[in-house]
Amino acid sequence: MKKQLPAFLVLLLITLIAGLVLGGTFQITKDPIDQQAVMKAENARKAALPEAESFTQLTLSDGANLDWIYEGKKGEETVGFVAQTTVQGFGGEVEVIAGIDNDLVITGVSVGGSNFSETAGLGAKAKDAAFTDQFAGKTAPLRVIKAGDTAAENTIDAITAATITSSAVNSGVNRIASYVKGQSAPAADAAPVTGAVFGASSKGYKGPVWVDVTFDAEGKITSLSVGNEKFQETEGVGTQVKEAFFTDQFIGKQAPLAMEDIDAISGATVSSTAVVNAINKAYEKSQETAAPAAEETPAQNAAPVTGNVFGASSKGYKGPVWVDVTFDAEGKITSLSVGNEKFQETEGVGTQVKEAFFTDQFIGKQAPLAMEDIDAISGATVSSNAVVNAINKAYDKKLEAAAPAAEETVAQPAQDSLPVTGAVFGASSKGYKGPVWVDVTFDANGKITSLSVGNEKFQETEGVGTQVKEAYFIDQFIGKQAPLATEDIDAISGATVSSNAVVNAINKAYEKSLGQE
Repeated sequence: MKKQLPAFLVLLLITLIAGLVLGGTFQITKDPIDQQAVMKAENARKAALPEAESFTQLTLSDGANLDWIYEGKKGEETVGFVAQTTVQGFGGEVEVIAGIDNDLVITGVSVGGSNFSETAGLGAKAKDAAFTDQFAGKTAPLRVIKAGDTAAENTIDAITAATITSSAVNSGVNRIASYVKGQSAPAADAAPVTGAVFGASSKGYKGPVWVDVTFDAEGKITSLSVGNEKFQETEGVGTQVKEAFFTDQFIGKQAPLAMEDIDAISGATVSSTAVVNAINKAYEKSQETAAPAAEETPAQNAAPVTGNVFGASSKGYKGPVWVDVTFDAEGKITSLSVGNEKFQETEGVGTQVKEAFFTDQFIGKQAPLAMEDIDAISGATVSSNAVVNAINKAYDKKLEAAAPAAEETVAQPAQDSLPVTGAVFGASSKGYKGPVWVDVTFDANGKITSLSVGNEKFQETEGVGTQVKEAYFIDQFIGKQAPLATEDIDAISGATVSSNAVVNAINKAYEKSLGQE
């Protein structure tokens, strides 16, 4: 009888033989696989920059936020650059390769990567030529538009129902183009940063969006950076507000800004708006700094002033328009003078806001004012508007001065309010008869978790404005996202002013919670 090998030895021999076979196969196929990977990468570069015959990898500078970059040459002549960056799409990481020629024109784009996992039939279409071919021949910065939006030379049509993926790819292309531009023309493109830097923040989609801005003497923006350690906007969408293609458009623009002055990022309107709002807040800080204590004295042409004078300024057509105002106990204007040594509105047009025929109409009017409350000067709407805005700022100062330190203490929530957890932020806004104080708490996302209205200075009309203290009115605020608009709540019929005062006060409290004051 023949002896059989033990089963474990048979398995061992099989394993050894299989290992040797696999090892041999690996050695045989390793070089061809590596060569295929090299060829694939080379072909991707050539597809992105077709004019190039050879490529040389370059060292990335710190903070480039790219995976790699190659210089493309035709013979000895540099014809452009090809780079790759990784962005966050809807389903995960998306690798974007883009070629940029010497004129900063995009020559080709490819999308994919080993981790590409965008939704089949939707975001996965970002790899299709129908989408990527749109980029060729255009110059960044580009923006994504949805169906029905107005197309332009700098727009890319989003993939239907895949705006996040489309925006992420566009962000990657803009990032690459911005880096190449910086390498081609470093620093020279940028306006040198001089003067004080003013910082401010505004509520974005996920949290506060901080900006640092410098302005020239005329209030034009000379430098802008967006974001700090608290920045948490959506990757590939809201994060684009930090990119040069977005921030560069602000340089040279006159503050304060409106949304119509800039190209917002498609799919990230909230983040874009937050940048504009934060810049305007920073500009207000710059104007306050520029207004020395000497400005607090009334101008020569002012009516005799009695009581406390409250001064403030707002941006006019050519510069800050300063006002000195006094108010009676009800908030009605008793005196007004316009202008100081910094006043520089257009002679014969904007300068008319200093004249008695214009300023006299304000006397006896109830602050805060709207433009509908006054007769603006024809041809000088901006200067007229600046006076109104400055008066309202001065009135805010009066209200703050009238609110004693005791109001800053945390009030006990009313019996009908939700249990208060976390820090309580208090603020007031002008109601129908006086300041309307609120105490609010917010969760980490800025949603309201508790609210109480009123303190010892509350004096709204009994049975009308007093309803803002009632639970049926207050309860609707719980869970709402700050900051609020008046459209977000059901105002009390017959007490719109009191209702709006609650909304405005909540928004002021929210700004305090963000550390904006």
